[in-house]
Amino acid sequence: MLTNLTADPHVIHLMYKQREEIEQAFDATKNEFDNDRSYISDVYALRC
Repeated sequence: MLTNLTADPHVIHLMYKQREEIEQAFDATKNEFDNDRSYISDVYALRC
């Protein structure tokens, strides 16, 4: 891992792990919203 931060390497690693957890949470949320989407293009067919 390359960085220009001057912090302790352990702190930098913890920041990286935290970022990964946040990205996974966003991905899970995005997937949940996509699962609720209807793929029917005709409004009439959706109402029936």
